[in-house]
Amino acid sequence: MNPPKRHLRNAIIIFVISSFAAGIIFQEIVTHLNSSLISNGGDGIKNYYTYLYQVQHGSGTHFQGMNYPYGEHVIFTDNMPLLVWLVQGIGQWMPGATDYALGIMHFLVLISIPVGCVFMYKILIRFGIPAWLAGLCGIIIVFSCQQYMKIEGHFGMAFMGYIPMMLYWLMLYDERRKIIYPFLIFIFTLIFAFFHLYNLAISTVLIVFYSFSFFIIHFKKSFLRNLIHTLPIIISILVPTVIVKLFLSATDQVTDRPDYPYGVFGGATEGKHIFLNPDAPMGNMLQFLFGPAEKAYGEGSVYLGLVSFGTFLFVLTCCIAWLVRPKKHSKALLTEVYENNYSIWLLTGFFALLLGMGVPISWGWDTLIDHIATIRQFRTVGRFSWIFYFIFQIFVVLTLFRTYRYLISKDKKTLATVITVTCIAISFIQSFAIYNFFKKKS
Repeated sequence: MNPPKRHLRNAIIIFVISSFAAGIIFQEIVTHLNSSLISNGGDGIKNYYTYLYQVQHGSGTHFQGMNYPYGEHVIFTDNMPLLVWLVQGIGQWMPGATDYALGIMHFLVLISIPVGCVFMYKILIRFGIPAWLAGLCGIIIVFSCQQYMKIEGHFGMAFMGYIPMMLYWLMLYDERRKIIYPFLIFIFTLIFAFFHLYNLAISTVLIVFYSFSFFIIHFKKSFLRNLIHTLPIIISILVPTVIVKLFLSATDQVTDRPDYPYGVFGGATEGKHIFLNPDAPMGNMLQFLFGPAEKAYGEGSVYLGLVSFGTFLFVLTCCIAWLVRPKKHSKALLTEVYENNYSIWLLTGFFALLLGMGVPISWGWDTLIDHIATIRQFRTVGRFSWIFYFIFQIFVVLTLFRTYRYLISKDKKTLATVITVTCIAISFIQSFAIYNFFKKKS
């Protein structure tokens, strides 16, 4: 079987397995797509209401189901306007289709999970990870991302395949320099922006920090050459931003929106959000450093897992050992990071994490808020840490495989197997956090 067909077969297998896993976790929803709710309170019930009300009773860009008698713009009511318009459009050709609006929304949100697993598999394959390991780790990474918390409320941000998809196309552009990839980024960023504006913001942060990191990594090259490389993807995110801005300017009837919304930078990522997860088995092991695990819930939650934490300490130790006393075995485990040009992605993820932590605002530079009006509107910056989560988890898989291969080359097959199996087992067990989280909600 040639490689393209083999990868397609593997992608289908991964899609089926991850769909089955999602079906088990959300069994009640899957078996009653159009007659059950994931959440019955808070933002969840509000967003169910705004979406279903607009489908059944609304039209255009103004929502009349709240703030009587003024109403509100559809973008700011979290009712996923593009999906509303699509369902209403289908209803014009298929009378009664709008009665299945709830099921359509549930299906799209849940199907994005296996889509994310497939894209994560494709990313890992690109870095030379064996298919079986790439598939298994891809599923674990996506199911472990605490973006799943959005499935119970902020449905427009709950598409867990969105970031892996954007990351995959950006990585392909970095490697192949083909215009098709910025075009795909443009199209899907624009589409998902009309599900939730945070999707546009996430793509923007990813592109901006990648471009910035590219200039840093390739500082020896001419500025013009670096600009030519990054310009297509900058345009790919700039154009949808302008389109959305023009759309709002043309359709928004409200003229006195607050420039300083409540809770600016209030949902930033903290240490407890990275190293604790009360729903993950063994997710409370580091609470002696960061406080009770039960307080680790938040908009900035990006629990990395014990294996990721151990990988970080391992790589840090190798770096220190190499700097203090250069040796081949220390350098060997680090070399391929730069050979595969993964340093640019680590830097991109690091910048995204800093923004997610509210840096430098959280360091006391509050006056900067006065000069970043657009960022002020995206006050829950912890959500940008999802970018860091995916990038770092890819690095963890690369390091695990690289360590395995290095130990094999030193005739330490038993040790290599024990380490690999242990790491995969721990990560798999901890991925049950998503099941435990929604089990408590049922």
